[in-house]
Amino acid sequence: MINKVYKYSFVATRSRKGKDIFNPFFVALNKTRIYDHILKHNSRYWMFVVTGGCITSYFWGVWFNNFWKTINKGKLYIDCPYTYPEED
Repeated sequence: MINKVYKYSFVATRSRKGKDIFNPFFVALNKTRIYDHILKHNSRYWMFVVTGGCITSYFWGVWFNNFWKTINKGKLYIDCPYTYPEED
């Protein structure tokens, strides 16, 4: 009995609780139960990864296009005003 108590008290002293700066992040992540619902099953995990990659790449593309348009404002074809040809 004494050996078991010593073993558990030793494990408790090696705990990283309160020492990790990312602890609030991991506590919040564990509250979402994302591992139990998505990441535990292989097919759901890969669907999550592929879907997340597609959505992320789409929004990165939209963001970079808008960033490019703001940097090159007035230099792009869409910014050039259309001049109608003069009638004879």
